[in-house]
Amino acid sequence: MELRLVVAALRRRALVVAAAALLGLLLAGVLLALKTGPYEATASLLLDPLAVTTPLQEPSSGDPERFVDGQLRVLASGELAGQVAQKLPGTDAASVRGAVVLAHVTGSDIVDVTARADSAAGARDTANTLVNTYVEQRRSQARSALKAQQDDLDKRVTAVQKQLATLGRPADAGEQQVVLAQYQDLLEQRRTLLAPGATSDKTAVVDPAEEGVRTRLPGPATLLGGLVLGALAGLALAIAREGRSPHVSGRPDVERVLGLPAVAVFPRGPRGRRGSQRVSDSVAPAASALASVVAVLPALGKRRLVGVCSARPGAGSPNVAMGMAVSFSRQGLEVVVVRAGRASRGEDHAYGRDEAGRLRLQPSSFDGVSVLWLEGSQGVPWHEEVRSAVPELPAGSDVVVVDLPPVLVDPVAVVLASWWDDLVLVVPVPDERQQDLELVREMLAGKSDLRLHPVVNMDAPGAAAAAAEADGTR
Repeated sequence: MELRLVVAALRRRALVVAAAALLGLLLAGVLLALKTGPYEATASLLLDPLAVTTPLQEPSSGDPERFVDGQLRVLASGELAGQVAQKLPGTDAASVRGAVVLAHVTGSDIVDVTARADSAAGARDTANTLVNTYVEQRRSQARSALKAQQDDLDKRVTAVQKQLATLGRPADAGEQQVVLAQYQDLLEQRRTLLAPGATSDKTAVVDPAEEGVRTRLPGPATLLGGLVLGALAGLALAIAREGRSPHVSGRPDVERVLGLPAVAVFPRGPRGRRGSQRVSDSVAPAASALASVVAVLPALGKRRLVGVCSARPGAGSPNVAMGMAVSFSRQGLEVVVVRAGRASRGEDHAYGRDEAGRLRLQPSSFDGVSVLWLEGSQGVPWHEEVRSAVPELPAGSDVVVVDLPPVLVDPVAVVLASWWDDLVLVVPVPDERQQDLELVREMLAGKSDLRLHPVVNMDAPGAAAAAAEADGTR
């Protein structure tokens, strides 16, 4: 997809994109108003760092926080999830892991296990099955540790009994006392190990999960997602409609639609701040060709008034207007370029009139060319500002070039059609839609006294070659 098609769709169908974005935002708001999220159920689990410590082991002296971190990894492991999935029909280890969220209460041994599911019972069963399976696993570890120590003691007791059986002579009485003491100590350890409650496990479910409750979607994320998805859908629609609209593809198309010969072909120049556009060497031939067509020798006591406009924004009319002004100034004429203050204003721009009511003319970077910025403020239409300003320009100005707003955005050119000596229409190729050109033609069709000069603005290098050719043939 060409970038220019996306840009053109955004420029011409911005309202479609904005409306789709607002619709997406509205739908996201409706979803938030409903409890459309999954069901959630939470079970609270108490961990016990000493759960697998038997009476004959030294108490754990490790960091409790590190122990909890380790057990959190066990709770989130695929092994435990697999055991849970075997007890819950229709699930697997991956779905169980994805449905569970763990939250550790800092500074304690409490872990909240939250399960999400499409049903209230499913969320409850998943949470409770996971914590119960974990408790069973800890109990099994405690029993295994106890059984291992009991087996070790039994082996040692058997070995001592065999040793006592071999000690029958009086000479062995001292050694016999030592072995008997060792035997009594092992029997005492065995009684301690097997005493009721000697090995305890405090790992337990302190708060089982109840029926899951339906949650809301996350507010900011849902609204932002709705806005973005709506805008993308609107942009896709705008691009699709833009791609189906026929565009003018070259100079012959422009001449066919308008029924007029294109006077010049301008290469698209760099886009800078309005009023500070530089006219490059590639623009000069086309501007010279256009200026030679426009009759600039004023009648006695009358200055020439030339308007420059386009169908829609972004056509490059500021470049064309300044190019014409420079061409006129090179013929020894004094030129004033009138521009609208509808672009971003720089601090070096003075608008309208000073405190004494005099027009504020600013010199440009080109000799013989001055700039007047108007803004159409305080309820005064821009075309009325132009009507009142032009007669007040200094008597020495021979030509006034007015950089007009786009016709289909602000039809100033149509309103003042009978006032222009010449009106230049800038057509960007291949960005301009055929129906836009046809609409402008219909709007200007009834102005029989209007001298309309179409010019083509297109990408280099073809534009530069066409401009040079136009300069040599006109």
